[in-house]
Amino acid sequence: MSQEFEELEIAEFSTGYAANRSLLIANGGMISGSSIVDVKVSTVGGSTERKSLSVGDSLRYDTRDYGVYEIRLLTVQGNTARFLVSRTK
Repeated sequence: MSQEFEELEIAEFSTGYAANRSLLIANGGMISGSSIVDVKVSTVGGSTERKSLSVGDSLRYDTRDYGVYEIRLLTVQGNTARFLVSRTK
């Protein structure tokens, strides 16, 4: 299987969609003066994973129905975080 991926920018205290709207990814806030972002990942009706990520860190999320995804923090600029969302399985 070829790996599917997309980039997604999410402003602080906002939620974005990825993977054909299967994943909800929330930027729950940033630590001032750092590149650390509080990230929450879920699906509608599914469990929520929460993790603080620094640039380059990732969170692995198993949707059960849609596959396994890696959400990696690429950059933080102002109040916006940019993520790489990759389907791994």
